[in-house]
Amino acid sequence: MLVTRCVSIRRNLLNRVGGFNERFVLYGLEDWDLGYRLHRLKVPFYCMKEVVGYHQEHPTHFRGEVLNTENLKIMLETYGFNDSALNLFCVVPPSADLETYKKTLRILRRGFRSRTTRSSARLLKKTLRIAAKHFMLQTDVEAYKKSLARIQRKAKGRKSRVARVLQDMAQRSEKLVE
Repeated sequence: MLVTRCVSIRRNLLNRVGGFNERFVLYGLEDWDLGYRLHRLKVPFYCMKEVVGYHQEHPTHFRGEVLNTENLKIMLETYGFNDSALNLFCVVPPSADLETYKKTLRILRRGFRSRTTRSSARLLKKTLRIAAKHFMLQTDVEAYKKSLARIQRKAKGRKSRVARVLQDMAQRSEKLVE
């Protein structure tokens, strides 16, 4: 995760990844996209907790209440649907709920480590992929709902933390068609 309000990046690394994606429109996710490309190059990120950065939020009457989904579509078009961290943007935008976004990724990663929760983690990953594809492609609504219903039936009765997050994400994913 990279937020560019207070960041320092070596010029050669910035040039290597091509800088900011100029296809992005208005605001939102341009720094995440840059950070994602740096992350894929295995560039280490360091957080200096002693540094405090302030971000001037722009009044909503200038930019509106709506999330800028065009930039998310550009990211999905560029990177595909194989990364749960990107797919999760469609269900829980970090700008709307950063804590839930981070917690979901942590639980998903831990879920794959344990044999007892691995099947729930796979279902969670599948749920996020299905939601992202629907968000991007606006596929057949009935098929989308059936896929989510199948996942929810499989998740029913599971008690792990991963399963609880899976059930929450499936419910949130249903809201993409409302």
